[in-house]
Amino acid sequence: MNYSAQILHLGDDIEEEVLLRIGDLAITCFVTLCPFRVETGKSYVVELAAQIFDDYLIREIKGDCSPSIVRSGSGFSCILRGWLIDGCLDAGDVRFYDGVLLSEFGQLNGKMVEWAVDRIDVSFLSPMV
Repeated sequence: MNYSAQILHLGDDIEEEVLLRIGDLAITCFVTLCPFRVETGKSYVVELAAQIFDDYLIREIKGDCSPSIVRSGSGFSCILRGWLIDGCLDAGDVRFYDGVLLSEFGQLNGKMVEWAVDRIDVSFLSPMV
């Protein structure tokens, strides 16, 4: 899914690090594709993908919880919280599809879940006109 994202900050130490604003969310991402020069403060069309390097860690959340993305520490890992519907986790202003969520975690369909991801990859597709 494509989103309009504004660059809030480009990484100082890690060239692939970028802080984006999408809707009301501020998300630290790892840049995997950027075929043109990008600048802080400007907006771009981007595509996001959740990356899992080892095991899928996902659990149902009981009680009150709002969809969100929370960074875990100073790296790229984060916790996605949202509704799991047909392999798609709805974290509010962004959605992440993963076929494994559908095939391996179908019993959680329609429930609020928490999913630990190793990083969120971003591909810059075009500047906003």
